[in-house]
Amino acid sequence: MSLIAVLQQIQAAMSERGDHVHANQTGQLLDKLHRHKTIIAMCGHFSAGKSSLINTMCGATVLASGPIPTSANLVMIENIEHSPPEAVVQFKRKSNDMLREEIVPLDQIDELSKNGEEVERIDIRLAVPLLADQLILMDTPGVDSTDDAHRMSTESALHLADVVFYVTDYNHVQSEVNFNFTKRLKDWGKPLYIIINQVDKHNEQELEFERFVADVKNAFSDWGIQANGYLFISVKQPDHPCSEWYKLMALFEQIKLDAHAILQASVVLSATHLVKEHVQHAYDKDVHQEFDGLSIEQVRLQLGELQEASEQSRQAPIKLKQQFRDELTRLIHNANIMPATVRDLAADYLQSRKPGFRVGLLFSDAKTKAEVTKRLRLLTEMVQDQTDKQLVWHLKHLIQSYKQLPEIAPLLQKQEFVLPELQPYVDENWIASQVNMSAGFTNEYTMVFAGQLAEHIKIHYRKQATELFEYITAAYLDKVVYGSDNIQVKIQELSRLLYEMEDIELQEVERNEYLTILLSKLEQIQVPTIKYPDPATMLEGLPANPIASLYPSLSQEPSSPPFSLSIPGALQSLDQAAEAKPNSFEYRSVMERMAQRLSESAALLKPIQSLSNIRLSMLERSKKLRGHQFTIALFGAFSAGKSSFANALMGQAVLPVSPNPTTAAINRIVPTNEQWPHLTARIRMKSADAVLADIRHSFNMLGETQVFESIESAVRAIGSINSGRVTSRGKAHLSFLQAIEQGWMDSYKRLGTEWKAEEDEYRQYVANETKSCYVERIDLHYSSPLTDQGVILVDTPGADSIHARHTGVAFDYIKNADAIFFVTYYNHAFSQADKQFLLQLGRVKDSFELDKMFFIINAADLADSIKELEQVIEHVNKQLQLHGIRNPRIFPVSSRQSLEARVKEDREALGRTGMQAFESSFSKFAVEELAGVALRSAELELDKAMKAVRSGIEQSRLSAEEVQQNLEYRRSLLPIVRAEIESHVEQLVTSDIRQELSELLFYVKQRCGFRFGDWYNDSFHPSVLQEDGRNMSMALLSAWKQLQQSASIEVSQEVLATSLRMENYIRMQLDRWRDRILLIITERVVDYSAEELVLDAFTTPQVDEAIHEPMMDIKVLKKHFKSAKAFFEGEGKGQLKDVLDQTIGDVISKYVDEHEVRLGSYYEQLFIQQVQHVSRLILEQYRIYGEGFAINDNTVIDMVDIEAKLTRIMH
Repeated sequence: MSLIAVLQQIQAAMSERGDHVHANQTGQLLDKLHRHKTIIAMCGHFSAGKSSLINTMCGATVLASGPIPTSANLVMIENIEHSPPEAVVQFKRKSNDMLREEIVPLDQIDELSKNGEEVERIDIRLAVPLLADQLILMDTPGVDSTDDAHRMSTESALHLADVVFYVTDYNHVQSEVNFNFTKRLKDWGKPLYIIINQVDKHNEQELEFERFVADVKNAFSDWGIQANGYLFISVKQPDHPCSEWYKLMALFEQIKLDAHAILQASVVLSATHLVKEHVQHAYDKDVHQEFDGLSIEQVRLQLGELQEASEQSRQAPIKLKQQFRDELTRLIHNANIMPATVRDLAADYLQSRKPGFRVGLLFSDAKTKAEVTKRLRLLTEMVQDQTDKQLVWHLKHLIQSYKQLPEIAPLLQKQEFVLPELQPYVDENWIASQVNMSAGFTNEYTMVFAGQLAEHIKIHYRKQATELFEYITAAYLDKVVYGSDNIQVKIQELSRLLYEMEDIELQEVERNEYLTILLSKLEQIQVPTIKYPDPATMLEGLPANPIASLYPSLSQEPSSPPFSLSIPGALQSLDQAAEAKPNSFEYRSVMERMAQRLSESAALLKPIQSLSNIRLSMLERSKKLRGHQFTIALFGAFSAGKSSFANALMGQAVLPVSPNPTTAAINRIVPTNEQWPHLTARIRMKSADAVLADIRHSFNMLGETQVFESIESAVRAIGSINSGRVTSRGKAHLSFLQAIEQGWMDSYKRLGTEWKAEEDEYRQYVANETKSCYVERIDLHYSSPLTDQGVILVDTPGADSIHARHTGVAFDYIKNADAIFFVTYYNHAFSQADKQFLLQLGRVKDSFELDKMFFIINAADLADSIKELEQVIEHVNKQLQLHGIRNPRIFPVSSRQSLEARVKEDREALGRTGMQAFESSFSKFAVEELAGVALRSAELELDKAMKAVRSGIEQSRLSAEEVQQNLEYRRSLLPIVRAEIESHVEQLVTSDIRQELSELLFYVKQRCGFRFGDWYNDSFHPSVLQEDGRNMSMALLSAWKQLQQSASIEVSQEVLATSLRMENYIRMQLDRWRDRILLIITERVVDYSAEELVLDAFTTPQVDEAIHEPMMDIKVLKKHFKSAKAFFEGEGKGQLKDVLDQTIGDVISKYVDEHEVRLGSYYEQLFIQQVQHVSRLILEQYRIYGEGFAINDNTVIDMVDIEAKLTRIMH
């Protein structure tokens, strides 16, 4: 039977079962066979260069290309040499509409290819000699697009691909997106080639190319991805020494030779995959779902054991009761209450009751009655004694033995049980009533009488003992009944589970039979054996740029004219670029000049004793200006180019740069000094506790719940991790733990220490993860134009680092840094990894007095045109505004080209890199805005000094009497001012502080509630919960841990942002409080002018990094996750979302409430302390004002001279 006939049968079977999706996809495979075309699929993350690569291979600009997502649907490109180019657009069906197609001109493709909502697919036909008659190129949307529809579009077309080329750019090879998607591609069994584009960005001085190639292959291999080959190319520079265009072309030629065989083999693989998906779709229940890790045999065994336990539980009280009855019967039967001595007394007593019995002659009635009573008493006493000895004592012992049974005693102790006594039964009246006066008082009756007494006594005590037994076993019986009920509930649950499993087992049999029938049809097809070529073994039989031989016109096109990145929206000529002068950063110089002015002014005031406080204040401010350092914090995702940007700023390759993640610790480039000369580094290692906390966190994120007694035991435990069970989300944590293990012997002795390192050792601790994972911080002392101006440059780990949970560290830099540079990559402008950090920047941006944020689009030299560059800038601008960052400063730059230009001292090239435009804006911010704040305060100091000198001159012109009156008046007001301040302090209301905090934290809870959906979707993502043989329990736990971490990071960042808002609120309240006090003063002293209120920075209160880990049973997760299909396509995902929303919401609410108490106390105390501090300042300032000047006539000349000199300094 032919392959076409087999596919037709399979398609019919799918249609009969109502599976139209897979039936249509099988129909597409039939169309492929009829067309005899092999499809080459181009996949990859957005902006990797897929479209540019396809355009180059086509010899024309067919597809829109650019660094922002340009493809939202499938595009098929086919070679037609003798017909005009055309594009057939296939629109998505709406309900029962007919399939709609439309032929459109090629110049309309750009917009249509971005329309993923309406357009299903675009078929482009034009002359593409490379494809010949055998091949079709298929372009797919970026797999890491923020639009899930793009990813689904790509995955839904994989069955059409015969050979897959996965394209990634040079700087993002080791992105988790690449590993996740290529792993899924290999699951199809299709040949997979990985293309690394943009190798023209490689710098041999930073990293040997051979090592880079080896690292790439090892990284994919570590993820279990065995590609058929790797190709390293440059679309921009096909003839680059590292570019392997000739291998790519040779590979295409080989594919064309084997096109028919590849097509046949691929269709069979696709059909097999579709059949398996169809069979899974055809049966409602997933036969591979986990039932708490139990097999059906285990469920049956557990059910049998429970049923047996239930029966035993039911029988236990019955057996206990029967045992007691048997022992009681035996005990009573053996009790000899009427021995011979008692029977003799009974006979005597019966004789006394015999008619005619008399004692004595005189007074016989009384004597007879006394004798009867005596004999009855003796008999009663003896019967009672025998009953106690022979029966009661033994009964008490029996009851006590049951009371002390292990299943009964604890229950009685819990109830504080007191055993009632056996009530006596025998007394004289009772015995007397038992005599049958009509009976003959013979020996035979005596035996009968004694027997009757014993029988009645035994019956009485049997009843009492039984009642006591039931009394002491009542709690036990209740427990048995309750336990039995619980067992019955479990039996019912297991019975339902067993029924479901047996039903599924039956379905599995049916399913496997159905699957076998369909697969057996495909197994009849003779599939040719194909050895897919490995590009690494291909001979260099083609020129470096074989594209030029295919399309001569391309090589004749003039190269794009150089344009400046400094002026988006307009070209800048080389002449203009050459005229631009590098901007010098003169922050320290400006501060130094002002410090000098203050020092000179203070020296002028030295002779005037009454101005000593002003002079000391000026000297203190001068000292601060001279010693002030300017801190710049660099943030961004890995491979965004933070380190290369830092190098461009420094003008030298200070930090190691690599396409692989390098910054694992905080690296600071700081000024030099005598103790720490140029290129010496202070390396500070983490403490053992900090490393242990990191290890625990990574184990936790891997779903490994282990308790470590010491850091040594934690390191040893790393080797026991089953790497095969680690989910994609856990790979980064596994890599970190492995680095810890590998570096342990070299680093453990240095934990908690710091030392001076030379350059070579410094570079090892920066770039080698086995060392850097133990590092807390590295300060590299480096002399450069920037650091010599007092700049400290802080390079932080990537925003997507596993250390991102340390939100407090990042927040401290956001809060306290003088400037923030956020670096994003041109081809990945505003990626997923940037989002969470940018949300935090958006929260705090308006809390700062100055806008100190700069957004850098690095590697902007990748832009093909000004228009494309402007599109990227607009894209970043819109995304930033969506995250609450309004009016951002955005600068496109090329760090690599800037550094090269600086090293070569090429001003023309430097002018086109965008760095000068950035540096000019940054320098203006530093000197005019940031330094301006300090300078304005210093100017106020000078103004205050000038006013004081002029006031002194004015006073010198007054008579001594007038001066004395002014002085006494001012002094008289000091107690009044002090009393007013004390009164206001006593009346201080702090409830507003807590009210403000409460309102802010209310909105924190609300925002976290709104964000939960995003956290949930990112955590419980189809890429994480794939049924590809992975342990689904581990995958679910990993998703749950990721959700917790997202919630922890978000809520802790929200609370930290709230701390900034509270600081601003307190400053505002302090200003209002100060203004009220000053108003009281100025109402009495019109000419009084207070100094500016300058407060030190407030310390951020401690904020917990993580929420309390909520209790979560894996059964809850599994209850809603029966299978990936049921979860994502059915109600499982929504139901679990509701459950986890409540769980996480409760924990966040508790977290926020706890911090409200903690922060409320902190800010209440802070406000009171600051009010007291401000009070002291106001009093001291007024005291100085009140003292006035004590000068003589000779001082007038000096004061006028001082005024003149101050005037010259100030101007």
